Amino acid sequence: AGVVDGGRTGLTAITVGLWFALSIPFAPLFSQIPPLASAPILCFVGAMMMTSLAGIQWGDVEEGLPAFVTLVTIPFTYNIAYGIIAGGSLWILIQVSLIPFRLWHRVDPLLKFKLLFAEPSPSLEESFFRCSYANILYPSSNIRKSKRALDLATDDAQQEIPATV
Repeated sequence: AGVVDGGRTGLTAITVGLWFALSIPFAPLFSQIPPLASAPILCFVGAMMMTSLAGIQWGDVEEGLPAFVTLVTIPFTYNIAYGIIAGGSLWILIQVSLIPFRLWHRVDPLLKFKLLFAEPSPSLEESFFRCSYANILYPSSNIRKSKRALDLATDDAQQEIPATV
């Protein structure tokens, strides 16, 4: 939803704002609905949100640990904001603590911070693959193999396919 599905111009925000404005007169009516009636829908929405957890790289401690802390903190504190603050703070702490390690291996110490605000580009993605810690510590890792496979697949896709008559 939102930006991922194309809501980039601001028209989405204006439309949602108009719908919220139209719903104001119905607020007393909606407040009469007991929480017991809305609980099953919230469970269904939560289950649908869990499908995005498959996209998290759980094997990467830099990304998986803050995500786990966020997921665990939200239900224990009954507050989404506290969970986001805990996960974000842990991510920043991990990134700052890895700066000496990155400098030792002659990798840009602010690479992950730059990736947050950068436009997606092939050169930036390539530098991320090149600077991956699995590639530094384990040169024959699957990440290099998957990068080579991705390069080969891209080269094959870029070759012209002869037209059949």
